[in-house]
Amino acid sequence: MITLAQIGVGAWGKNHLRNFYSFSGCRVKRCCDRDPRVLNGIAVDYKGEIRCTTDPEAIFGDREIDGVVIATLPETHAEKAVKALESGKHVFIEKPLAMSLKEGLRIRKA
Repeated sequence: MITLAQIGVGAWGKNHLRNFYSFSGCRVKRCCDRDPRVLNGIAVDYKGEIRCTTDPEAIFGDREIDGVVIATLPETHAEKAVKALESGKHVFIEKPLAMSLKEGLRIRKA
């Protein structure tokens, strides 16, 4: 069983969450979004099974989380991915991976 968290659950993020939640080998432990209204919807839709937060640091610091799904605004992908990787997490980044070659190389280095 792999334990996941997701940062960004609006727009396309809801689709990623639904898919990862449905995999038998996955447990989605946490979700993070900057919009509390989006998180309230997640809490209702998933009947409180997924802990919600507006603070991504709660995800990076959680030792139970193996991987992080990043579905935020594209300009924040590199920053969040590097932080997750430096926290020892595996990362799934929705496209685009990064906004520049420099950011992509930063992610690869991490």
